Amino acid sequence: MILRFLIDMSIDDGLLKDIPIIGNLFSVINISQKIKDWFFYKKIHKFLFSLASIENEKRTKFIEQIGNSNDKKRIGEELIIMIERLDHIEKSLYLGILFKAYILEEINYYKFKFFQML
Repeated sequence: MILRFLIDMSIDDGLLKDIPIIGNLFSVINISQKIKDWFFYKKIHKFLFSLASIENEKRTKFIEQIGNSNDKKRIGEELIIMIERLDHIEKSLYLGILFKAYILEEINYYKFKFFQML
């Protein structure tokens, strides 16, 4: 991805991409990035699906709790990183179940982080 960015910046529009070997390399890079994106979207979908059964009152309470603290940004960033690092789509469902337990106050954040590492 960095190689592509540097080449795109250094060469005018499409000039280098017209060379057959380089053009094929760009195609492979684009396809691999699209596949990674598709898997990430699937993991996000599974994660959110596991949270769908949380009642609105509980969601609102949780959002208010983290909205009034500095944890809101940190939790969101950590969730994205956790989901991205998962090596299987189904694991995002399990991560969502753990996060649901955290939202419902069945476990605290440190237990959520601990179970996530297993």
